[in-house]
Amino acid sequence: MNESTLSSDGSQSRAAAVNISKHQFRSGEVEQISDWVAVEEPLEIRIQGEPYAVLLRTPGDEQALIAGFLASEGIIAGLEDLAAVSPCPNGEA
Repeated sequence: MNESTLSSDGSQSRAAAVNISKHQFRSGEVEQISDWVAVEEPLEIRIQGEPYAVLLRTPGDEQALIAGFLASEGIIAGLEDLAAVSPCPNGEA
């Protein structure tokens, strides 16, 4: 399985897509082909340490996703309402 890193600023990021091998049936024949599929991972959003929501998303630009989600939920009015957006300490989840 080959991974592709996608980042608009050229920085290293987790794979947003992976290349897989699959079998395809076409015209009475089975052939092995490769195809790109999106990677999805869960992202838990916590507010003041308390779980609020879990989103399924393609990795990358989590801070913008979280800010947009909280704004759409009416939790924040704008970026100035965010004190911090950061991963849980010590891999806590």
